[in-house]
Amino acid sequence: MNHLLLQAMTNKYVDRWMTKLLGPFVTIYTLHRPNPANHSFHGIDEELLDQSLQFAVERGYRFASIDELVEAAVRQQELTHPTLCFTLDDGYADQVTRLVPVLLRHQAKPTLFTITDFVDRVDWPWDAKVSYVIWNTHLTRFTLETAGKQLELNCSSPGHRVNARRALSRHAKTLNKKSLHEFLQQLQEICGVSVPEKAPEEYAPATWEALRTYESQGLRVGAHSRSHLVLSALSDEEILQELTYSKQRIESELKNPSRVFCYPSGTARDFSATHPRLVEQVGFSSAITTISKPTNLQAIRNNLYQIDRIGFPETFDKFVRYSSWIEVLRNKLS
Repeated sequence: MNHLLLQAMTNKYVDRWMTKLLGPFVTIYTLHRPNPANHSFHGIDEELLDQSLQFAVERGYRFASIDELVEAAVRQQELTHPTLCFTLDDGYADQVTRLVPVLLRHQAKPTLFTITDFVDRVDWPWDAKVSYVIWNTHLTRFTLETAGKQLELNCSSPGHRVNARRALSRHAKTLNKKSLHEFLQQLQEICGVSVPEKAPEEYAPATWEALRTYESQGLRVGAHSRSHLVLSALSDEEILQELTYSKQRIESELKNPSRVFCYPSGTARDFSATHPRLVEQVGFSSAITTISKPTNLQAIRNNLYQIDRIGFPETFDKFVRYSSWIEVLRNKLS
C-alpha cells in the first residue's frame, strides 16, 4: 500500500473529516477459522487479529454486535462513530478456543453462527469433508466427471490442493442433497480416501457447553442452518426445515441467542430473491451474506435480510483500509 495513503487512513484528523463527509459507516467482518498447522486453507492469524483490534480501540472505533446494528437500524438510530462488527461462521472448536478469546479480550462483541447438526455431532460439514479428502489423497492429479462436468484437479502441492478444494466446493454448492451425497461418494472412491463418520480432531466442532461459557462472557451465538447446504440447492420445504430446526436448537441451548440468520456460504449465487421471505417467516430478525462491501444503518434498514459483510483480510494494511473511509469511498465510486 502507498505510504502516504496509509498515513492518510491512519491520521485521526483526516479520518474525522472524511467520516463527517461520507457519514458514519459500519464494516461487518466475516471470520472463519484460525490458521491451521497443515496449511490446508488460509485462516485468520491471531496476532494480526489482536493487532487490528488494538488499532481499532486506539483509533476510537466503536464495536457493535450484529444484533445491536439491526436493532439500531430498525429504530432509525444513527451512528456517531465508525463502527466495526465481527462475525464468525460455522462453529469449529478452534474458532472458540483461538479467535473468540481474542475478540472478547478487546470487548469486540462477536457473534458465532453455528451449523447445529455439526455442534450436535450428528454430521460434519460437506465442505470440510471435501477438504479432508483432498488433503489426504495420495493422488497428485485426477479427473472427476460429475453432473455433466469434467473437473481436472491438481494436488501436486499444498497450494494446488487448496485450489482443488475450492473448485470442488464451488461445484458441490450447486448440487441438491442426493447429488451431493453421490458426489462425495464418488470423490472418496477416486481419491482412495474414506471420510470418517465423526469429524476428525482437526475439524472438531465446538460444544454447547463451550458456547454457553463464552456466551456468559459476551459472545452471541446464531444459526448458520442445520446442515450447511446452500439454500439455492434446496426446495422451499427443505429450507424451512433447515431454518426452523436450527433456530429451535440454538434457542434450546443458549440463553441469549442471536436473532440474525447467516446464509450458508452466503454469496449472491447461494440464495435467491425469494429466500429472505422464508427466513423472515421462520422468525429471524434479519440475515447476513458474504457479499463484500461496507454498509451503514440505512442500508441495513432497507435490506434487513441481505446485510453485507467483508472477509477479514490477510494483512494489517488491508484491515486499516477495509475499516476506514477509503473503502466506503471506493464503493461509492464503483
